[in-house]
Amino acid sequence: EPYLHQFNQENVANLIRGSQRALLEGSQGCLLSNIHSPYYPYCTSRDTNVSGIMAESGVPPFAVRNVIGVVRTYPLRVAGRSGPTGGNEITWQQMSDKLGKAVTESTTVTKRTRRVFEFSMPDFMRGCVLNRPNILALTFLNYINKDDEGIVRFDDLSKESRGFIDTLEAVAQCPVLIMSTS
Repeated sequence: EPYLHQFNQENVANLIRGSQRALLEGSQGCLLSNIHSPYYPYCTSRDTNVSGIMAESGVPPFAVRNVIGVVRTYPLRVAGRSGPTGGNEITWQQMSDKLGKAVTESTTVTKRTRRVFEFSMPDFMRGCVLNRPNILALTFLNYINKDDEGIVRFDDLSKESRGFIDTLEAVAQCPVLIMSTS
């Protein structure tokens, strides 16, 4: 619908009244929330969790059908002194060696190289408690096993990646229905 291009609370109310579907996307990681971050003061200026995003957008809880938890296999932080995560920090050279090709990521504005960390199950569990997703979207699955790059079917994934997905689903008590392998 044309009015979706300009987000405001009247448009949200019209969507809800019309029983229309919309995707409301949050920003940043849930543990960067200024309310729920275990890494304070290394957090952002707002609540980045589902409840905070809904409150800011004027969406009432009963209007939400699905909460999609987006999970990255190797979490990122911005460059510089942006604080820790629950995982060990690794270098892009280590990631490149693991994947057998050069990889790096940079920030959009400053073009500084992002920091990369190993996956932290305690951080994932805390994010699940705070947001209660009923669907998971898993990105960079090929970082678990480089042979999975470009794979689109679960049955074709490596045993290692399938095991990672099984673990996430058991912890979150919901399925991985979306995955990215490149």
